Order: sequence, then structure tokens, then C-alpha cells
Amino acid sequence: KEKEKEKEKKEESKDPEQIAFKEVVGHLSMELVGGHTTVRSNIQKLLGELAQLTGRDVADLLEPFRSSISQQIFKRRLTNFPVPVQIGHLDGLTYCLSLKPAFLAGEPNLVQFFQDALNVAEMEDQAIAGGRQPDGGVVAQFNLLRTHCVQLLRTAMASSEVSLSTNNQELRNQIILMFFKVITKGHHDAVIAAREGLAEVLQTQRGKAPFKDLLQSSLRPVLVNLADYRKLNVPLLEGLSRLLELLSSWFNVTLGEKLLDYLQKWAEPDKATPAGGQIKKASDEPKIPAAIIQLFHLLPPAPEKFMQKLAQLTIDLELKLPSVGD
Repeated sequence: KEKEKEKEKKEESKDPEQIAFKEVVGHLSMELVGGHTTVRSNIQKLLGELAQLTGRDVADLLEPFRSSISQQIFKRRLTNFPVPVQIGHLDGLTYCLSLKPAFLAGEPNLVQFFQDALNVAEMEDQAIAGGRQPDGGVVAQFNLLRTHCVQLLRTAMASSEVSLSTNNQELRNQIILMFFKVITKGHHDAVIAAREGLAEVLQTQRGKAPFKDLLQSSLRPVLVNLADYRKLNVPLLEGLSRLLELLSSWFNVTLGEKLLDYLQKWAEPDKATPAGGQIKKASDEPKIPAAIIQLFHLLPPAPEKFMQKLAQLTIDLELKLPSVGD
């Protein structure tokens, strides 16, 4: 059989159509990790169509060009490239690892690339910009970069060929911790990718003792930030909401009691408030108790008495807090 395969390959190498086809795939492969989003997207679609037409896997089509694709991605550390190039490499590698079978899953520099992507995913915008304060357009680009980092690591976590749970447990745990951090920070597209990644991890690991320990340590920073109601902010509460959607069973009614206490403090007028006046807070601060109230339907089932207090506090706040537009 091996001799027959070798014979077929030799025959194909002499076939003008096969030579032309290979050249086309070669040209496509060179732009698979390029810096233009539309080009990459179209190449991915075209490779899928070529695979269907030939009855072969995309990974099989790309195999002759493994070395050149790998060289493009791994020749330097991720952060040594300009941001658009980083995005292209991240997106291209995510595509390769998502193929069935996965392509480039066994590359020796893959783990280092994952580590670099993990570091970037956790960076603040100013750190990515080298200490400079980025403008709006640059921030949007950084958000896209961060999202592609999370998407790559989510794909790596789900890949049986990469098999981080077997080959690199420490990196896998770091990625799970990153999912938690991104979910609570509020970069919209990155949040979606991190939430999906964490949901996939929960499906495969729920109930396992080591994973319980990791979850508890991941939740601890979030709970620490909730310790002082004066430090609450809308992004933190929205992040807690996203975690509760996935992990409500990991929280108990004491969280609800603490949130009720915070609402009570908001319902109490400031000492400096004139008699009969409304609570005078910064214009956006009424959003904080509103965000707290929106958490309660995600909490574990609470006693009726608990809900009665919530309803009363909501009425009190409605009367005492100014509207955000005032």
C-alpha cells in the first residue's frame, strides 16, 4: 500500500493540473496568517471549498506548506510583531488548530506562542502600547487583538490534538484564570470568547476535585472586590453577572444578603443631604444599585422574606435616587 501511495504521489507530481492546484494552495497558504482580515476570511472559506471538491482535509492540503506557514507564525515572539500582524498570526493559528484534524498542533514553539497570547490577553491597553496612552482607534485595535488571543486559547483548550490537560496542566490552569479575568473586565468581544471558553471547560470538568479548587481560587479576587460597597462599579457588577450565569451554584445566599446590605446603604441618605432631598451622588452612580438589583434573579433560590426586602429597597431607591439623566 505504501508503494502504491508513493506511485500515486509521483504521478500527481507530473500532472499539470495537480501542479497548478498545488501552486494555488501554496499562494493561499502564504496569506492565511496575513494582516488583512477580509483576505484571511476569504482564504479560509476557499480552502474549505477546495477540500470539499477534492475530498481531502484542509490540513492535508496545507501539509506541503507546513514549514513556510510555521516560519511565518513562529519566527519571532508574538509581541515583536506590529499589532495587525499579531492579529493575523493569532487568527490564522486559531483556524489551523480548529481544523479536523488540527494543523500545526505539534509545532515545538506552540506552547511559547500560547504563553505570549495569554500575556497579551491579560494586558491593559497602556501596557500593549508600550506605556503610552492609546487613542480611541488604537484601543479598538487592542480590543480586537485581545479577543483573538482569547479565541486562540479557547480553541487550544478544546483541541484533543493540543491536549493541554495532559501535556501542560499549568498553562491550562492559567488560561482558565484568564477567562475569569477577561469575563469581569468588560471588553465585549473578548468577554464573549472567554465566557464560551469557560463554559466549555465547565462541561468537561464539573465535579472534579482539582477543578473545584481552581474555581474557588479564581472566584476569590472577584469576591474580594465585593468586600467594600464603596469600591463597587458597573463593570465589576456586570462581570459578576456573567459569572453567575455560568456558576450560580458556586454562590450561596450570603452573597445575596451582602448585596442587600449594600442596597440598604444606597437607600440611606447621605449625612450632608438636605432634609427631604434626594441622595446626591455622581451622575452615573445610580447605575450601581441598578446593576446590583439585576443580579438577584441569577442567585441561588432565596427565601420569600429575602425577596420582600429586595422589593422594598427597590421602591425606596426609586424614590430617593435621582434619575441618571438628571
